[in-house]
Formats: sequence, structure tokens, C-alpha cells
Amino acid sequence: MLRDWGILKYRYGQMKRTEIACQFHTLGIHQGENTSTTMISSAYYEKYSLPQLQEQSEYIHSQDQIFVLHMCGLLKNLLHLIKQVGIEGIHSLVTVHRVWMGDNGSYGPSNDGRG
Repeated sequence: MLRDWGILKYRYGQMKRTEIACQFHTLGIHQGENTSTTMISSAYYEKYSLPQLQEQSEYIHSQDQIFVLHMCGLLKNLLHLIKQVGIEGIHSLVTVHRVWMGDNGSYGPSNDGRG
């Protein structure tokens, strides 16, 4: 219950910031959303992040603006969900070729096959 309250409070704050940004009547909104499958599962993203971003996207588009997200993470396993947000683009840069595998201090191969 407390977690749900925190999420609702965060979503409310995000929407208020989005409404304020849209008042400037710019071409669009560019928002940082540093999502990565190394930190969030697709199920968690679908349950918590997707509804918030869809709400923001609908509002931004209702103000005749475009919505671009910055997401610098490993996104391949989230692309089918990100597509549902309704954004015009993703600003992303991934420079890590090896992915941290956990507390044992080892690195594993990245998704791009370069290891």
C-alpha cells in the first residue's frame, strides 16, 4: 500500500512538471528516463513506468507537441513496451560493451555479441 502511494505521488509530480513544460509552447518535450533492463524487468516496466509515460504522452500530444525520451540503457527487451508509449523518438547512447553481472565482481557478455 505504501509503495502504491509513493508511485501515485511520483506520477502526480511528473504530470505537474509535464504540464508546466508544455506551457512554454515549444516544439516538444525531451525527458530523461534512464531505463535499462539491467535495472528493471519488462514486467515492472509494464506495470509502473508504461502507464505514467502513456499519460504524459497523451497530454503532450494534446498540447500539439512531440515527446522524445532519453533512455541510455539496454533497451532491446523493452522495445515492444516502449513502442506503446507513443513517443516520437528515443535519444539513447550505450557505450558499455560488457555488463556488470552482480556482487561476485565479474562481467558478462553484452547483448551485442561483442562480449
